[in-house]
Amino acid sequence: SYDRYKTDFERFFKDTKIYNTKFKYITEDMLEDFIKTSIHDKKLTAKAWGGLRILINGIFKYAKKKGYTNISITQFMGDLDLSNNIFARKKKVKAEDSIFSNTEVSILTNYINDRELSIINLGILLAFETGLRAGELSSLTWSDFNGKTLSINKTEIRYRGKDGKYVYEVSDTTKTAAGEREVILSDNAIMLLRKIRSINAFGEYMFMRDGKRIKAKGFTTKLVRMCKRLNISPKSAHKLRKTYATKLIDGGVDEWLVTDQLGHTDISTSKKYYYFHRKEEEYDREQIQKALNYG
Repeated sequence: SYDRYKTDFERFFKDTKIYNTKFKYITEDMLEDFIKTSIHDKKLTAKAWGGLRILINGIFKYAKKKGYTNISITQFMGDLDLSNNIFARKKKVKAEDSIFSNTEVSILTNYINDRELSIINLGILLAFETGLRAGELSSLTWSDFNGKTLSINKTEIRYRGKDGKYVYEVSDTTKTAAGEREVILSDNAIMLLRKIRSINAFGEYMFMRDGKRIKAKGFTTKLVRMCKRLNISPKSAHKLRKTYATKLIDGGVDEWLVTDQLGHTDISTSKKYYYFHRKEEEYDREQIQKALNYG
C-alpha cells in the first residue's frame, strides 16, 4: 500500500499547480479543477480515479485535523459531480496477454521435462496444476501435503523494514477472506510433488535453493526468463493461476468447486478477473455458423 500511494502521489500531484500551492491557499474550486483536469489529461478510468480519491481524502482529512485547511473533504466529495462519461474506458484485456494457451503450456511443459527439471521449474508446473498464488507456492511445507490435497494456510508477505529495504516473511494467514482451503490435486500434481520431494525431502519449505526458501518473485522471474527463451509472450506467475481458473471453468467444473480451489468467496470474482475465452477463432466461427443455419 505504501508503494502504491507513493507512486500514485508522484503520478498525480508532481508538477501541478496544486502541488506548488501552499496548503492554506488551496480552494475547493482549485481542487475540483485539479481533479477534472487530472481525469481528462491522464485519461483515468473510474478505477484509477478511485486511487486518486483515496489520496485526496487522506491528505485533506489530515490537513483539516492539523488546521492547514478549512475544506471538509467528506462534504466536498459528496457534492462533487463527475459524469461517468468523463472517465476513460478500460481496454479489453486480451486472452493471449492474460493466460497461457494450450500450445504455450505444452511448449513450457516439454521444455522443463526434457531439459530443466529444477525445483523452481517444478514449482511452475505445479502452479499450472493447482492455481496457487506465487506467495502460497513459496510458503508450502511438506505438512501441507496430505497425499491427495494441499492445505493452503500460509502466504508470503512483503513489507519495508526500518532500513527501508523489503522484508519477505511467511505469514500464518491466507491472502483473502476466503480463509484456509484444501486444494484437490490432479494425478499430475501428485506426481510433481513426488519429484519435488525427491529433490528436497527434508527442507523447512517445499521450495528451497541453497538452503533458503524460494521467494514468490523467484517463480515469476524464472517464468518470464523461460518465456523469452522459448519465444512466448512473457507472463507473470499470476497468469498461471488465471490459466488454471480458465481451464476449470471451460471444463465445466462446478462453480462452488472453482471458487473453493481458487480461494475466492464468489464465482463472480473468478469469472470477471480470472476467466478468459481461449477457444480458437475457427471454433467460434463454427458456433456462429451453426446458430445461424436455418436449413
